[in-house]
Amino acid sequence: MKKVLIWGTGKVAERCLNILNSSTQIMAFVQSDVERESFFKGIKIISGDNISTIDYDYIILANTHEGEIITQFHLDKHVIVSFRAVMDGMEEDEYNLFDIRNDGRIYLSYGENCLTERLLERIE
Repeated sequence: MKKVLIWGTGKVAERCLNILNSSTQIMAFVQSDVERESFFKGIKIISGDNISTIDYDYIILANTHEGEIITQFHLDKHVIVSFRAVMDGMEEDEYNLFDIRNDGRIYLSYGENCLTERLLERIE
């Protein structure tokens, strides 16, 4: 199971949350600045300054300020997934799988009978 932080608490983050598969554990949502304890969709929101206190494998940037966040918080680009870049140009009902594999690559599957998904299942 991959542990992820989702950076953002708006519509993009909600869309991301809705398509993550069951092999992904959301450790927290992240905002650049959090003044008081709060939650988004029942999951704790933490400040970007506190991500080092959380055990995670990937940070999914699900907002419109990816570049600023990476620079301001000195994030390791090897653990960053830009959700908007992955989903650019797609309608929400066009995909049903967002899967981060052990090798760090992201695979998208389009529809329930996707050949890519079937091939990937064979090599896991």
